[in-house]
Amino acid sequence: VTPTPTPNPDPVTPTPTVTEPTTEINNAIAAINNIPDAISVDTEGVITAARTAVNAVPEAYRNGTYITNLSKLTGAEAQLADLKAQAADEAAKKAAAEKEEARAKARAEAAQRDAELALQKQQEAMQDAAMTQQSQLLSTQSMPSAK
Repeated sequence: VTPTPTPNPDPVTPTPTVTEPTTEINNAIAAINNIPDAISVDTEGVITAARTAVNAVPEAYRNGTYITNLSKLTGAEAQLADLKAQAADEAAKKAAAEKEEARAKARAEAAQRDAELALQKQQEAMQDAAMTQQSQLLSTQSMPSAK
C-alpha cells in the first residue's frame, strides 16, 4: 500500500490591509497647528476650520493616536466657548444697565415736566392774585369817599 501524501492546507487568504487616511489626518494636524496660542473671538474661523478638517477624517481615526494634536483643538474650542459666554454676559449686563439708564432718564424727564407744570400753575395763581388785588384797588379808588 502506498501512502497518500498529506494534502497541503489551504493557503491563508491575506486580510486586506486598511490604509490610514494619511492625507486627511495630515490636513487635520496642519489645520490644528494653525490655531494660535492666544485664543480670542477673532480666532473662531481658524478653530472652526480645524474642526472641519478633523471631521473630514474617518471617525475611527479621529483620536489622539492619529491626530496627535487633537487636544489643542478641544482646548481652543473650550476657551472660545468660555470667551463667548463671557461676551454674552457682558452684553447682557450692558443692556440691563442701558435699560435702567433709560428708565432713570424717563423718570427724571417726568419729574421735570411735573415741576414745570407746578411752576406754571403757581405763576398763573400769582397772576390771578395780582389781578384780583388790582381789581380791588381800582374798585376802592372809584368809590366815593364818605364825609
